[in-house]
This record gives sequence, C-alpha cells and structure tokens, in this order.
Amino acid sequence: MNNKNSRNMNYGPVPFFVSLFIFAIGLIQLFSTFHMYALSYAEYNDLKKQESSLLAQRATLENNMKRWDDNSYVITKARERLGFSFPGETTVRVENSQSVTGTQKEQNVIQQNEKHSTLPWYSELSYSIKKVDDADHMKNSQK
Repeated sequence: MNNKNSRNMNYGPVPFFVSLFIFAIGLIQLFSTFHMYALSYAEYNDLKKQESSLLAQRATLENNMKRWDDNSYVITKARERLGFSFPGETTVRVENSQSVTGTQKEQNVIQQNEKHSTLPWYSELSYSIKKVDDADHMKNSQK
C-alpha cells in the first residue's frame, strides 16, 4: 500500500504543473533564441548588401582616379569645366543648346561672316536686330 500511495503522489497535479511550467520556460527560451537568430541573420544580410554596394562604389571611385592619369581625360575636363583652349583655337560657349538651329552649311556661313566682320560689337548687335526685324517684316508681308 505504501507503494501505491507514492505512485499516486508522483502523478498528482503539482508535479504536472511544475513540469508544464518548466516546459513553457524551455519553449520561451527556444523561441527567444530563434528570434535572435532571425534578427542576426537579417542584419547579416543587410551588411552583405551594404558591403557589395560599397565595393561597387569603391571600384567606381578607383576608376575615376585612374582616369585622371590619362592626359586626354585631363584636357577634356579642363575644356569642359574651365573653358581652356589651346593657342590658336576659338572657343565658343553655347548657353542654351536648344536655341541653336540650322544646317551645318548655314552655321559655316554664319561663322565665316563673323570672322570677316570688322564692326564693333554694338554695331553688330544693331545690325543683327535690324536683320531680324526685316525678316519678320518679310514673313508678315507674305501672309
């Protein structure tokens, strides 16, 4: 009979709830571990992406640095940024490239006329204004 009473006490409600409590704590600990693993893995992936973008940026910057060793690249940049030109060259800066129209032949004729012009700038300006006014007057009269 003593043997039977000791058996019933081992399977009572108190040991059941104690073992259930220990099992619940173990599950909480396990979920916490998996959660930390998932967060660490996500952070690891973000750092890998950041590393790859930084490596690409580094390669681009190194390539840009190597370009400056080439004399033709330096000359091109000096012309673009600073407006430098070699002796004997004529520099032309176009502020609004969309306003430049006409064919290549027309532009060559205009450039040749500009080279042969001996008028001061203000006389050339008034001449150009008169020429445009005459062209506008001709267009209006043709309508």
